[in-house]
Amino acid sequence: MSLQLARLRGAGLVIGPSKQVHKATAGRGVDLLIDVFAKPYINSMRSVRCEGRIVNARHMAGETGHFDFDLHSLRRSQYLETAFRTRSIEEVGAIAERIQAELWPAALAGRLGVPIDCLSPLSR
Repeated sequence: MSLQLARLRGAGLVIGPSKQVHKATAGRGVDLLIDVFAKPYINSMRSVRCEGRIVNARHMAGETGHFDFDLHSLRRSQYLETAFRTRSIEEVGAIAERIQAELWPAALAGRLGVPIDCLSPLSR
């Protein structure tokens, strides 16, 4: 769904999990990288252009890992975290209101959704 959100919000080139980032961006790197894995890809800054942004949305592959501070300094990238664990109820409420206002109409119109590969009966 991250790719659908990127398109909806006006992103030009959207690349999914790909080792071809440098080729697709002529060596420049991407403006924004949405990281849902964390641990094994924490240094995916090589795929981000100088002064680009990395948004960590989840920690699916582990909560700790090696962070290359030299690479981070070289890229001068912003590393942003989206964790809800540390947010107040008021912050979560404000985020929910913004999501409803900005994204819900697109979801209702069928422009956002989780791709379904197949349906199987519950008995299977």
